[in-house]
Formats: sequence, C-alpha cells, structure tokens
Amino acid sequence: MASPALALTDPAVDRSAIVAIVASAGGIAALVALLAPLPPDFPFPIIVAQHLPPDLPSKLPAVLRVRTRLTVKWAEAGEAASGGTVYLVPPGRQLEVRKNGFEIEALPPSSSSWLASPDALLLSIALRHGGRAIGIMLSGALACGVAGLRAIRRVGGITMAQNAASSTHFAMPTGAIDLAKAEIVLPPARLAQALMIMAEEWSPPQ
Repeated sequence: MASPALALTDPAVDRSAIVAIVASAGGIAALVALLAPLPPDFPFPIIVAQHLPPDLPSKLPAVLRVRTRLTVKWAEAGEAASGGTVYLVPPGRQLEVRKNGFEIEALPPSSSSWLASPDALLLSIALRHGGRAIGIMLSGALACGVAGLRAIRRVGGITMAQNAASSTHFAMPTGAIDLAKAEIVLPPARLAQALMIMAEEWSPPQ
C-alpha cells in the first residue's frame, strides 16, 4: 500500500509519542533486553514488527510477557494504541498506524514482502505522529526500513539502531546507521534508557 506524501503541518498529526521497533534474525534477545527495563507505566505505545512466518505458531507474546512489565498483545485492526502496551504485528501481516486505529493487511506470499512492510509501518508513524515518532532498528540479516526511518527524520522524529557489538546480525542496523543516518546507536538496554529519558522530557507538565 502506498503511503501519502509527508505533510509536516498536517492538522491531523497526533502529537503524542509512539515507538515502532523493527527486528528480525537475532531480534528476540534484543527485544527482551530493550523492553525489560521499561516500567509498567511507560507512557508511549510500542509497536513491534518481527519477521514471523504466517503458517507457524509464534511464542513471541509468551516470551515477552514473562520478561517485561509492560502489557504485551497481538495488534488488532482498528485498535487505538495506548501507553504501557507492546503491540506485536501478527505473523504474515503488515501494520500501519492511522487516525482511526491500526490498519492491518496480509502480506503477499513472497519472500520479499516482509522487506517492504517495515517501511510502511515507519512511514505511517511519521505521518501520524510527526516529531513524536520514534523508529528503532534491531538485529536483522537484511537491511530494510531505510525509507521509513528517513521519513521519521524528515518530520523531526527520533531514529535509533542497535550497535554492532550487541547485534547477532548487523545488516539491518547497518542500513539504519549508514543509509538512514540513525541518530542514536546503542546496545538495546541503553536504547531503553534513551526512551525513558524521552518519556521524562516529553511528559506534559503536571
């Protein structure tokens, strides 16, 4: 699905923050390390796109639920994102964030279809959340999501990537760093610290 052109001053932009994480080979360990330090009242919704085959059962929700204090669930079409929750993109599906909630579609049955889906997710949060969009690229064997991360940078959002020393497969973070010029490059646990600093800085005054 083609995403509309970026509109930096679009009045429909949601100024609340949202996090989109893309991970593939070696990504589960990185996800655990990133999500585990976050408190249960972490204010930003988190969407996780992990390369999952559509015809095999996934243990990802169970793995993350016992290793994080956040709520973890499969994303559902039409659902509105809320803080303190990790939304997992269902196997074989592509998710985009829209004004009326999550838009979820089946991926075409081709080996290359998943390589395009991270861009769709990241572009959608850039359009919907503008400067409060945060895109994170974790371990993966193939580079993808570069266009989506660039879009987040263009609207003033934040881009992050896992560093080489902590990555099982560095191709995906390399694309984020070399091609999309990710601004923050750290091990997953340090990325979590960066998120907590942003949550503190971006919290509305009491």
